[in-house]
Amino acid sequence: MKRASNAPLVDTLQEADPDLPEGWIRTRLERVLIPGGLFDGPFGSNLKTSDYTESGVRVIRLENVGHLRFIEEKRTFISKQKYESLKRHQVREGDIIFGSFIDGDTRVCILPLLDSAAIAKADCFCIRTRPDVAAPLFLASFLATTEVRNALVEQIHGATRPRINTRQLRQLDVVLPPRGEQQRILAKIETLFNELRTCRGYASNATKLLTTLHRSIIAAACSGRLTEDWRITNHADLEGWTRTSVGEAANMRLGKMLDQVKNVGAPTAYLRNVNVRWFSFELSDLLRMRATKEDKREFSIEDGDLLVCEGGEPGRCAVWNLGTSDLIFQKAIHRIRLKENISPHWLALNLRNDAGSGSLDEYFTGSGIKHLTGRSLAAYTFSVPSMAEQEEIVRRATQLLALAHKIERGVADATKRMRGLTQSILSRAFRGDFVEPEAALARQERRDYDSPTVLLQQIAKETPNTLRSARSGKVKNSRASKGKERR
Repeated sequence: MKRASNAPLVDTLQEADPDLPEGWIRTRLERVLIPGGLFDGPFGSNLKTSDYTESGVRVIRLENVGHLRFIEEKRTFISKQKYESLKRHQVREGDIIFGSFIDGDTRVCILPLLDSAAIAKADCFCIRTRPDVAAPLFLASFLATTEVRNALVEQIHGATRPRINTRQLRQLDVVLPPRGEQQRILAKIETLFNELRTCRGYASNATKLLTTLHRSIIAAACSGRLTEDWRITNHADLEGWTRTSVGEAANMRLGKMLDQVKNVGAPTAYLRNVNVRWFSFELSDLLRMRATKEDKREFSIEDGDLLVCEGGEPGRCAVWNLGTSDLIFQKAIHRIRLKENISPHWLALNLRNDAGSGSLDEYFTGSGIKHLTGRSLAAYTFSVPSMAEQEEIVRRATQLLALAHKIERGVADATKRMRGLTQSILSRAFRGDFVEPEAALARQERRDYDSPTVLLQQIAKETPNTLRSARSGKVKNSRASKGKERR
């Protein structure tokens, strides 16, 4: 893209920047606002929680402001009487609403047409631009960039919840192309955002389908459908399957009580509920409790042990296959050591299937927080095919689930990359990468174009006291005439 090679110096209201496309300028936010075009909502005693009502005049709060998205679902009201005392904070359709707390992605959106009058709360700024200089959506999109967020964060020091003020926002540098170019940039951004939304929809649907696939694989495994061909080849049938309970088929042990006062011995790493996932273990955040040598023998973990959560997500389980370790397990976990002819992986599949279908719920106790007690787990019944068929079912299910997980990781990675694409699109748009500069087009077509430099100079000339008076809110709006600059 062609850059301005000899951009002229302009007055102190704006700066020509050689890093910007031809015809663009960099200026402060306050230069593109109407008089009184930046304010925030009422603080402290002016608007209390007790002032909120079930209907009336809307209050726009931080929870209504997403990343270039207005969140309509969050609705808060005050009475019309209260609104009369706070009318100076009124916001209207087309205003830019900017979140004052910078604690993640910048929160900024365009206020849509609402079904009532509205005011902004103290955690939101209202920004009103001169539409002949800066299109509201163009400015809002610029304010949503990572570059703006980083610039504002640099100005915040020592705050537990970083908040900016109107002075910092007024002094913020913004880039300003000619008005016609702004519209073409916005059109390109919208096209790319629509494509991105479509891709996100595909990814979301894929995630739902993969969840269904995961459950279907496990259901097919536990019902015998997964090995129908195997039984034909091996002259077996479902009538050969028997039923048993965990109590009949296994030795069970609940883990060690965590008691910092009574526990003695050496600090020993132990498994908690959170360390046991479905079919795997998360060992990155192990804690320690004191345990004696006898404790370590009694609560040891060996390959082939099935560890089942007693609480949290009752029934969640995984088979230990990580070799000998010094780990023990907490009382929130059951250790199951199955007897001959039953695979722990087969029992794990059955627990996962019944947890997904909801049938495992009948074994839970507790009206609030659910638990799977030792007595209930011992009573849990499941079907048992021959050991040979169990091994074949586990082999096939493991392969299919591994394939599903691989696809899930791919979808998750793509979704993560798409989150970054939003900022990439905005960054490129405000570098001028998407459209031909208006100055270059005007030169090719032998026509004038609306130069932001001339527009701002004209505004400053017609209203020399605008900036000072705008801060006090005493100046009436003046209409800026459009400057023309021949290239």
